[in-house]
Amino acid sequence: MADDAYDDSNEDQTGESHDIRELRRKAREADELQARLASLEREHAFVRAGVAVDDPKFKYFVKAYDGDLTPEAIRSELEQTGLTQPARSSAPAADPNDAAHQRMAMASTGGAPPAELTWRDALAEADRITNEQDRTQAILDVVERFGGTTSHSAQ
Repeated sequence: MADDAYDDSNEDQTGESHDIRELRRKAREADELQARLASLEREHAFVRAGVAVDDPKFKYFVKAYDGDLTPEAIRSELEQTGLTQPARSSAPAADPNDAAHQRMAMASTGGAPPAELTWRDALAEADRITNEQDRTQAILDVVERFGGTTSHSAQ
């Protein structure tokens, strides 16, 4: 009689119930999420070590590295392989107008104006700008300010 009460409508043709299929789907999803988490944790370790993970020359290093994932170990391995990180400055890029703004601020407050920049100092200051396009424009501005002719001023 107990066999007659069993409802097999929840089972598919292989005899697997809906609940078991759902559990298997969730297990596959959990495995995928664990793999993704491990990948993100690994990438985060390289970022913490200061590695530019988007830089093509470091992508190969990140993919091949199989050592300890501490920042110190990663940096040590970078040094041993001869790879160097680009210098990252936490300071904002220099604005070519900063010196002029400082002179105006000093003059408006009655402070002594700073000594006038020589063309070499101005050129060195412009050359420290990290953004290449801004640096090029600042160098052209220095040349024009000190009496030189550029392609922009010749027009």
